[in-house]
Amino acid sequence: MPVLPGASFQLHDSQSGEWTHLWFVISAPSGPDGDALCVNITTNDPFNDRTCVLVPGDGHPAIREDSVVAYGFAKILPTARLAAATPAFVMQYPANASILRKILAGAKNSKHLAPKFKKLL
Repeated sequence: MPVLPGASFQLHDSQSGEWTHLWFVISAPSGPDGDALCVNITTNDPFNDRTCVLVPGDGHPAIREDSVVAYGFAKILPTARLAAATPAFVMQYPANASILRKILAGAKNSKHLAPKFKKLL
């Protein structure tokens, strides 16, 4: 099953044994491993990029408090590994169309998303 923009997941940190923040796929997968641009959601603290604020009312069950998209920590990840449900990845509830549009609009406007990543949008 292909992993498309809007898919969400968590990564397992093998060093700490913890699950990371929620991540969203925001670009179409490409290449043999289905590499896609992914961004994570973090706490809405004053020092974080506030270009895109997500709130519980936005409709994603994992958003339980005001949160922000951490565009400065964006990564290209192999969605083929997500689709294979490896122990390092756990798929979560996908973003609805409204949340995905909000995250993409923020990506285009954020000063923290690297230009090389903006080209993928």
